[in-house]
Amino acid sequence: KVVPTWNYAVVHVSGKLRHYQDKKRLHAHLHKLSQFNENSKPQPWKLTDAPQPYIDKMLTAIVGIEIEISHMQGKTKMSQNHPMANQQGVIEGLRSEGQNLAASWVEKPGN
Repeated sequence: KVVPTWNYAVVHVSGKLRHYQDKKRLHAHLHKLSQFNENSKPQPWKLTDAPQPYIDKMLTAIVGIEIEISHMQGKTKMSQNHPMANQQGVIEGLRSEGQNLAASWVEKPGN
């Protein structure tokens, strides 16, 4: 039988968790987060595009977190257990879906 293969990369992070609800700090974080995720778009959305009363209301439902990292462990499953011909098919399939970064991970020797 043949089943689909799902490739993945995962990182487990351990550390000291802190939470905050300071509205000024949350607002600044949302601004940076929006810029990071929107700036590559032709018409990026900005936090200032939303009405301020709406943003103020949403801020009451958000809890900011930060983690002081003490340990990180990464793992990948990128078809490394498959024959080279299968790996090449995975690479071509990923590239056809625009998943170039994932394809480059499969291509890495000893992934």
